[in-house]
Amino acid sequence: MKSILHFVSAIFLLAILPVSAAETGSSASGNTSFNVADRLAITNLFGAMIYGLDEKLLDQIIGTLAPEFEAEYRIPGEPIQKVSGRGEFEKMMARRFENFKADGIQRRHIITAPYFLEQTADSAHVVIHILNCTMKKHENWHPFVSAIGEFRAIKRDGVWAFIHQIETVDTRMDMPLSKVLPMSSPQK
Repeated sequence: MKSILHFVSAIFLLAILPVSAAETGSSASGNTSFNVADRLAITNLFGAMIYGLDEKLLDQIIGTLAPEFEAEYRIPGEPIQKVSGRGEFEKMMARRFENFKADGIQRRHIITAPYFLEQTADSAHVVIHILNCTMKKHENWHPFVSAIGEFRAIKRDGVWAFIHQIETVDTRMDMPLSKVLPMSSPQK
């Protein structure tokens, strides 16, 4: 119990320490010169987004996005697909969930801890690695594609939200793009 109290005290102290000059740009791996509360909030954003995605909770996903959110999907052999605006992304995801339900598809996204490329007091550039697993009609789960997700987040009025996402998939998808990314448009 005493060690837990020490750990919690250390986290609290790190969270209230003044912002250092290193927070205005990228810092070496392992450097603790960042705002712990901001890092935890951004890490929680990823958890909220992925949980919403896997459980088909559209409001949960949309709650992690800024109104001007944009997403790009880079899939080998396909033109870059783009979705602009939180409203368009919401429509696309609703259709995607309908497609998956009709086809008996359930997805799970296993992600790595976020790696912060850059963070300031009100913006962050973060990457995660993703392993997508799928199950069709209650058969066995199996991994089918890996990807890297590159995100930009902003902080407004004390709340972090994603503003941009680039997802680069390592191989082709297991379904037609019209089902996985309905209503997205090829980048011109």
